[in-house]
Amino acid sequence: GSLLWTRTWSKESSSSLEDLFVACSSNGEVLMYAGLNPGDATWGLVGRYYVPRPIGIRSVVLIGGEPHILTLQGIIPCSQLLQRTDVQSFISDKIRQAFISASSLYKANFGWQMCPYYQGYALLVNVPITEGVTSEQYVMNMLNGSWTRYTGMNASCIFTYSDNLYFGGMDGFVYQADITKTIYRYTR
Repeated sequence: GSLLWTRTWSKESSSSLEDLFVACSSNGEVLMYAGLNPGDATWGLVGRYYVPRPIGIRSVVLIGGEPHILTLQGIIPCSQLLQRTDVQSFISDKIRQAFISASSLYKANFGWQMCPYYQGYALLVNVPITEGVTSEQYVMNMLNGSWTRYTGMNASCIFTYSDNLYFGGMDGFVYQADITKTIYRYTR
């Protein structure tokens, strides 16, 4: 595969803060390096891990400073990889079958993306149903881990700015969402 994305991760360990450099390939190979500078003698490979194939070019997001990877089977936090268990635990396990079904049907469509919306205590996952026409969102409540699905907010991308939630509509306009603290209401 090819290099899909890189991120830095300042991970707290039992006694200190560890700086990691994380790189992920389009096939789901995740490499983690420790250190501040690749030129230093202290720079080194922490581990090589494998996750299911990531979905799209926007398949990573930082949640609480930790990289989370959007894969064909759900969302996996990088800390899960460090536990070195054979069983991978996804934060989307509650909707695993819906995730697997959607990724199977729509994985080739452009528009897959995650967006944490801290003001609304939500993590939104954009699922492009018909590329450039319709999408829906899987939304996780970050307080209790419950999930719901939003339809009708046909987003090609989702982002936050100044703690407000916005999305790029399929019609080329930018909309502000959650103007009344309910994400499904939006205005141009």
